[in-house]
Amino acid sequence: MVESIEVINFSNDSKPLKLVLRDPEDLNTSQGFAVTDVTGLGPGKATVNSSELVTIDGAEFINARLPKRTIKITIRFLPLHYKKDGVWIYESVADLRRKSYRYFPVKEKVKLIFTDDGDTVRTKKSYYIEGIVEQNEPTIWAKEESETIQIVCMDPYFKDVDRQVESFNDIIPRFHYKSNVYPGWVDPDMDLDPESSTNNPFMVSERLVREYLTIYNESYVKTGGIFTIKANGIVERPAIYNRTTDQILTLNMTLNKGDKVILDTRKGYKSATLKEGFGVDIINKIDIATSQWIEFQPGENVIGLTCDNPLQRMNLDASVEIRPIYAGI
Repeated sequence: MVESIEVINFSNDSKPLKLVLRDPEDLNTSQGFAVTDVTGLGPGKATVNSSELVTIDGAEFINARLPKRTIKITIRFLPLHYKKDGVWIYESVADLRRKSYRYFPVKEKVKLIFTDDGDTVRTKKSYYIEGIVEQNEPTIWAKEESETIQIVCMDPYFKDVDRQVESFNDIIPRFHYKSNVYPGWVDPDMDLDPESSTNNPFMVSERLVREYLTIYNESYVKTGGIFTIKANGIVERPAIYNRTTDQILTLNMTLNKGDKVILDTRKGYKSATLKEGFGVDIINKIDIATSQWIEFQPGENVIGLTCDNPLQRMNLDASVEIRPIYAGI
């Protein structure tokens, strides 16, 4: 069950509005607005494109897509009478109606955050979606005045409020102190990794560059990610790949020390940028003959990092960020 809806618009004089659905008529939490109905939260109806052929029965599938989403929220106004700073304040239905115009300004952008109440298996989870207020229509002459708010979302997917960020790099501690000797004396018999690239017995730590990462996409919808690659030295033709989906994305370029590349593989945001000042578009550096935009399928995805010269992998600092998306909540 959806527990609450938080409304955020981008005007400077408006604070977020939290609509509690569990007990919408509770005057302590309603802020004068009782949500009586919400539609447009399911996966919706996909548009399936096909081509009919003369020689075969049926049709040939071309593609399928989700259209824009329309969310309708019906609200009933609850007059408020409360004490603030020692002064009694009364908010009438008309006051609340005008307040709703500020929270849901027609033609303006709003952000809706939906929070479910969780269960015994998982904790509460929040999803957000952004859209444009198309309609805010009150029923002024009704016995119980209400209004219908219609929000059109160009991106039909709900996004997880929490993002997942994983790094290919780690710092491993490589020394410890004996508890029975004078503090500060480094134990010469410390337990070093036998595969360490150095034989220095007094090494404080060691930098590790992983070859693979396991990223779990908890959604049931494929999504892209944001890859950040930093060079600590020369790196020839860096590449990232998803072993689970057999996708690879290679850059036909050499990175120098200090270079930072951001690869965004999310639908609608696909880009490749070299961060120099405001950023330089390097999408033409992607090897189009072999590359695909990396996607994360539902479940586990094994992500790899490589380059033409294996010895140069140690010159890479890389991370990946994903935010699960959902066709409905």
